[in-house]
Amino acid sequence: MAELKRALGFWTILFLSIASIMGTGMFFGAAIGSKYSGNASILSWVIISFVAVYISMFFSELVSMFPKAGGVYEFSKQAYSRFTSFIMGWLAWIVGNLTTALLIVAAIDYLIPDPSQFVLKLAISIILIIVLNAIAFFGIEASGMVVVVLSALSISLILSVIFPGIFIMEIGNLAPFFTYGIAPILVTIFFIAEAFYGWESATYLSEETKNPEKTIPKALIYGTIIVGVLATLISSVSLGIVPFQILIATTAPLSIVFERIYGAFGNLLNYGVFIALIGSAAGGIITMPRLILALARDKLFIAQLSEIHPVFKTPHKAIIFQTIISLIIFSMAFGGYRTLLSLLLPLGLIMYIFIIMIVPILRYKYPNAPRSFKVPFGKIGAYLLVGFLCSLMALWIIAEPAAWQILRLGLSFVAIGIPIYLL
Repeated sequence: MAELKRALGFWTILFLSIASIMGTGMFFGAAIGSKYSGNASILSWVIISFVAVYISMFFSELVSMFPKAGGVYEFSKQAYSRFTSFIMGWLAWIVGNLTTALLIVAAIDYLIPDPSQFVLKLAISIILIIVLNAIAFFGIEASGMVVVVLSALSISLILSVIFPGIFIMEIGNLAPFFTYGIAPILVTIFFIAEAFYGWESATYLSEETKNPEKTIPKALIYGTIIVGVLATLISSVSLGIVPFQILIATTAPLSIVFERIYGAFGNLLNYGVFIALIGSAAGGIITMPRLILALARDKLFIAQLSEIHPVFKTPHKAIIFQTIISLIIFSMAFGGYRTLLSLLLPLGLIMYIFIIMIVPILRYKYPNAPRSFKVPFGKIGAYLLVGFLCSLMALWIIAEPAAWQILRLGLSFVAIGIPIYLL
């Protein structure tokens, strides 16, 4: 029986982690954040960056204990019941598909900002989904190389904004700093948190990574630090160059920043944002079939999806299944960036809350189990993190009139998994 091939080293996993973690918030965050807290949204980026690095350490401890392809599902299986672990795997798959749809919608908005070009946008998006899944089908080494190249281009693009931009910032644009007071800073954190969603993606590649117990934890932590620094700097530079009142009124905020820095040539960088966002989407598309593979192995999903291609050493049937479902989900939700973001944010937080709590549970159940990485203050830190994430959810419910409706819709997607489990 064919098995997954261990071919990925530290640098590939690092760049894949960066690509997977780097959400649309990197390119839309300055506008989304400043809508709620003005220039003080910069503080939101600083706070969420520290929180994100700490969360990455929880994933690092778990993957050092259970370096298997299922990632989130495998961790949950060790701490929760069979049903709960299935729901966690199903939730992670929904979050992954929503993230992919969100990234592609965002990418197309930068490539073709005209909302009237609906058919063209949809056609390009469908082609992209098929092409990225085809790359994933034909081997993890080729897939990894594509992600490395796209991730490197993403970092180069962001640096091309930060370093010229930092010298032309107008400090006066950052005043007043606390335009809306201090309390909205926490609300802002909820809406920009998606910029860091994606730690789970790297864990799905555990069975295709060399020495995953040490490689993946290091890549996750370093990758999160890099994303946090870049996200904070690009948001600060954007607000220093363009007043936030202007940024929040546009669907592609970095386009204005590009124009202020590079003039007429700035429009060319929109293509760079398109490539960067597609690179992030590729990270999820390449890794998610491994989650389906793990569920199928345990007879919690279609058993045939656990098969590995004898030549390409990839879960080829899981990839084909993912392609079909991704196209369906994407076609249903296409064009609604804000809708997709609103659905993704609470579901992602719920998933991360359950994952974080696995660490103290397993420290109680298996205190002597080998852990090549151990998160500092894992028990008390888990409770503090969960309390913080729950408070973000509560603030969102208070601040967003349609929050309960959005949450019910998201949970209804999760509930679809129940009859699948029962079958």
